[in-house]
Amino acid sequence: MHLVEYIQLKTNNLLRRKDNFVSCLLLFGLVVVVYHLLMREYSGDALSSFSHVLRDQTLLEALRSSFLTWSSRILINAVLYVVAAGFHFWLWSLLDILMYFVLLLSMMRLMNYKHNILVTGLILIYPVSQMSSAGWIATTVNYLWPAAMGAFALVYWMRLYQQKKVHTGMIVLYLLAEAYATNFETFSVMFLCITVSVFITMMLKRKIRREQIIPIIGSFAISIGNIALALFSPGNATRAVSEVHWMKDFDTLTFVDKTVLGISDTMVKLIDFNLIFAIFCVLLVLVTLVKSNFSTWAVSLSAFPLLIVFYRLLPSSFTDPYFLKLNMALDQLEKGTRVDPSNYYGISIYVPLSLFFLIIFVIGYVLLNYGDTLEQSLLMCVIVGSGLATRFVMGFTPTIYASSNRTFVFLDIAMIFVCCELFELFDKSFLATHYATRKCMHIAFILLVALAVVSNSVAIGYPAIF
Repeated sequence: MHLVEYIQLKTNNLLRRKDNFVSCLLLFGLVVVVYHLLMREYSGDALSSFSHVLRDQTLLEALRSSFLTWSSRILINAVLYVVAAGFHFWLWSLLDILMYFVLLLSMMRLMNYKHNILVTGLILIYPVSQMSSAGWIATTVNYLWPAAMGAFALVYWMRLYQQKKVHTGMIVLYLLAEAYATNFETFSVMFLCITVSVFITMMLKRKIRREQIIPIIGSFAISIGNIALALFSPGNATRAVSEVHWMKDFDTLTFVDKTVLGISDTMVKLIDFNLIFAIFCVLLVLVTLVKSNFSTWAVSLSAFPLLIVFYRLLPSSFTDPYFLKLNMALDQLEKGTRVDPSNYYGISIYVPLSLFFLIIFVIGYVLLNYGDTLEQSLLMCVIVGSGLATRFVMGFTPTIYASSNRTFVFLDIAMIFVCCELFELFDKSFLATHYATRKCMHIAFILLVALAVVSNSVAIGYPAIF
């Protein structure tokens, strides 16, 4: 069967899917097109730094210079230079819409096309304006596109695990997508962690066939090769030195200081600003309720992350009389305060960190104990853990604050997938026999997504409208 015929067959199969597949695609497409009609780019890295790169040198020369002086992201930069050349915003818009669909369809496939409304809604909830922090073109090519390509590449591993035949042409596409996605330094480690865990499971279950060995080796080689590229690229070392101006005292921080910085900054922003994390916390409680037979101890423990999120949502006028010092400590962390010679002796600076570690422990406890199988539980832990690691490691770069919230994209995609897995557990254990509750949750979620889409649209179009 030729590749074109294979794609046509798969397309026909997709169109026959149930669970609102077509309506989700149409609605998603409409929203994403509207987003891009509102987008404008009057500044940003693509315009100021990359649009003129290919004027006086070839692409290979530009990539060689970048590798030696700035970054190991050879493939990502190649795409960025080509897309930014001449600053054709319309070309980027078409490609970006395509990447959104790649992300959506890949996530749906990873969920076996179950709960398509949930998958679509969670992706639409993502705050799209975060992809404009360094300009739409540069930020999406460096963050959103690797996330989409990484999700697409993981579909191949899912098909391997399910013992499904994969067309040779599709294997090539999957590996090319992996090469692009793992060219982003932190995501390469996340992708390797996930695929290694799947590979170990396949080995234990004796699911590896002879014809799968070469593609599997190729996939590992790509991930490990990109990790090695990041570690030994002279450009990364040069950039690390040149970006110290973003944090003047960065060179004085110890390994522990940087670790604490990465964890604290990640957790406080998850708690205060991340709606996907709030939904994730709600699902942790719901799954624990039905899977622990309403155990008071287990439910109370699982509710702790949600309690902290809810507490931070309350106005300070209400919480200050009771939690003034805790509010101050969390607010200081949010503004970039960290342990230093001026505050190391005070216990208040360490209390938030203790809360963060407890939240991480609770997440791991629920995921490990309440999956349908140990295999599912471990995979959810690996996905969330590696997603968190992609953000924690930002403590080891002086641009942790300058990079803003765009560096959460890989963690957000990981949480979206695990949210869908948790909802599947809750659906099978409870909602399947409680139609009215399911309907109410369905309506509430759709309203939440609608509000998020309106908010995203305003945030995207704000500079152009006002």
